[in-house]
Amino acid sequence: MTGLLKDTLTERAAAVTEPPLDLDAIIHTGNTRIRRRRTTTVVAVVAASALVLAGGVVTAKNLADPAPAPAGGVPTFKERRPTFATGGQIHFGADVIKVGPDRINSFVQTDAGFVFTIGDGTVYFTDGRGNLKIGSGNKRQELTADDDGTVVGWVDASAPVRQFVLYEVATGEELARTPTGNTAGAPPNADREPRIIAIDNNHAYLAALDGLHRWDIAKSTDTMLKAGLRPNALLDVANDRLAYLVDEPGGSTTGIAVAPKLGSTKVVVDGETDGNLSPDGKHFFAESGNETYLYATDGSGEIKLNSAGHGLLILSTWLDNDRFTTVGMKTMDDENKTPLDLMTCSVKAASCTVTVPRFAPYPPDDGSLIGWQLPIGKAFTN
Repeated sequence: MTGLLKDTLTERAAAVTEPPLDLDAIIHTGNTRIRRRRTTTVVAVVAASALVLAGGVVTAKNLADPAPAPAGGVPTFKERRPTFATGGQIHFGADVIKVGPDRINSFVQTDAGFVFTIGDGTVYFTDGRGNLKIGSGNKRQELTADDDGTVVGWVDASAPVRQFVLYEVATGEELARTPTGNTAGAPPNADREPRIIAIDNNHAYLAALDGLHRWDIAKSTDTMLKAGLRPNALLDVANDRLAYLVDEPGGSTTGIAVAPKLGSTKVVVDGETDGNLSPDGKHFFAESGNETYLYATDGSGEIKLNSAGHGLLILSTWLDNDRFTTVGMKTMDDENKTPLDLMTCSVKAASCTVTVPRFAPYPPDDGSLIGWQLPIGKAFTN
């Protein structure tokens, strides 16, 4: 669930090798807004789990083999809850899953558990019982997963040719490792780095050096969708609907189209350049723009949200077709650094409520990594 804004923000942290999301840039942009709100190496240590019921802590130990399905006090990961990470632990609703000591730089949820990266580009899976190292070389600290299911993807940049990796966390199986569309050597700039844009209905959408590909996960076959398409042109895919930028002949972006395939120039999200789709593809939460930020993708326009007194809503994760979580900021200035609230918004109600008040401090201004992350598959800083 990624897009243009997330890839073009300024690099702030030396601890991250590729440009992370720059939260400070998002906040300063928000100052002009009135209403705003989205093959396997195994760690060879076996240990018992410390499990408690909801509201308590699940301590994840290192496992030598893929862990069985969660049971007992371990959460059911098919459920999507308001979630965030701090340091080496994931706050999954009322449950806290400790996966440290390493800091979580980015993470996503699957139906079997969470996948996360740490600073050196290593990729881990946790099911609440233990951590399993499933990959490395994730230079961009970027992960991609479907709105449901158990497949996760990333790019291994440690190989001579960048490789797209698709991994099934339920079985501990690497489904694909392919350099399709890529060539040896580093891309000309960070904006051309290969990426897995989305995973949807058993297909992975691969932004390769030569254009956009669709990989059939079950058949391990590849289809070129559009040669030469830049990686940030496709923003998201959900329910077989593609959200992508529409450009004028001169090159400037007019907005976002949502259609079953590339080619339509009908803008349904006017003037926006980033955001993500609801699981059913019927709504789009925009990460840039003015006034309103939730749109119906049938072309009927904007849906004004009651933001519960928050002047800015940023970064979103859809919980289901109706609800998404976002970060609410009551103030957007360095003089009055009000702590952040984790919000839950409803499309039907056109309103947002505070789910976790003051869950994080106002972002620091020293260029360091912030102390929290959301399950958007991206690392971001202040």
